[in-house]
Amino acid sequence: MGCRNSHLLFLLVLLCLSGMGVAYLFSTGYLGAEYAVRGNYLRQCGFLLFGAFLGAAAFRMTPGSGLWRIVVFAGYCLSLLLLVRVLLA
Repeated sequence: MGCRNSHLLFLLVLLCLSGMGVAYLFSTGYLGAEYAVRGNYLRQCGFLLFGAFLGAAAFRMTPGSGLWRIVVFAGYCLSLLLLVRVLLA
C-alpha cells in the first residue's frame, strides 16, 4: 500500500470515528428534556471543524522550519497546561 493510500485510509477511519461520535452525542440529546446534552453535538461539530482547520494548516507547514518548531513547542506546552488543569480540577 502506497503512502497516498495509507493517508486516504487514515482519513476515512478518522471520518468514520468522528461521525460515530457526533451521532452518539446527537442521539443522547433525545433521552429527555431533563438532560442538558441537546446542544453538545453542535459544539462537537465545531471542534471537528476547528481541528480540521488546524490539521490542514499543520500539513502545509515544512517540518524542521523555525515556525514549525515554535508551533510544536507551543502546542506541547499548551497540552501540558491543560492536562494539569484537568487533573487539578
